[in-house]
Amino acid sequence: MSARCPLCSAAAARVCRLAAGAHDVLRCHGCRVAFLEPQPSAAELDAVYAAYYRHDNSALNPITAARYEQILSRLEDGGRPGRLLDVGCGAGQFLEVARRRGWRTFGTEISDSAVRYLRDRALEVYRGALPALGLEAQFDAVSMIEVLEHLPEPDAYLRAAVRALRPGGWLYLTTPNFDGLSRRLLQGRWRVLAPEHLFYFSPAALRRLAGDGFGRLRVRTKNLDLADLRLKLARPAAAAHGHHNLAETTAMRERIETSVLLRGAKAAVNAALRVGRAGDTLELYAQRRAAR
Repeated sequence: MSARCPLCSAAAARVCRLAAGAHDVLRCHGCRVAFLEPQPSAAELDAVYAAYYRHDNSALNPITAARYEQILSRLEDGGRPGRLLDVGCGAGQFLEVARRRGWRTFGTEISDSAVRYLRDRALEVYRGALPALGLEAQFDAVSMIEVLEHLPEPDAYLRAAVRALRPGGWLYLTTPNFDGLSRRLLQGRWRVLAPEHLFYFSPAALRRLAGDGFGRLRVRTKNLDLADLRLKLARPAAAAHGHHNLAETTAMRERIETSVLLRGAKAAVNAALRVGRAGDTLELYAQRRAAR
């Protein structure tokens, strides 16, 4: 199967098929972005996101909170907290941690249920797509945590994120790594491959998509979903029905983070993954060019 890339119009070829759902994953021969074919309709995506956020999935795990503190410390870049925009902010967990640190926080969301929930918690939130909001040079940091893969126009969002930053401001984002070890081993059974995830990136493809609006830019890979790998490599039939294994993944993560020995092993594994660019997650830090 072949098609044209939605981002650059170059030819693309089939890589795999989703274990659950009537979609193939194709990869562009030009920009190397992978994408779903056929792309879900706007109505299908609206149905997914209508009930995407609920009160019962908004609790903040202490391990996640500690990680958010690390990210925010880096975004402060040795200075004071400023104005932060979290794109696709979901239940507002990152905003809550940032607000406690002294940031002036704002979010964006397309989900009506999320917007209502966030505003009930006194969080400032824009409803709508970032490119349509017209936010120009207003923020010291913009974050997009596990958002880029959901977007029908990821290139437009990244350009809008650059425009929203003040000169010298930081962009932080994470997104799944299509060249990661889990995807290579599991192919269409990889739990990240889902009908609402429209685009997938490699380190090089993400760097290319980010463009040249940044003076400093770093992309690295990290982490492996060991619980998901263990289940699906040992029991392929479990993955054939889209089993995501999230409870086991969370439990394993907590065991690792509460053990000095396992944390050390994780650090060693992440170091190896960075060298091989084989981690399951891409992490980007980029600083907008300063005004001349």
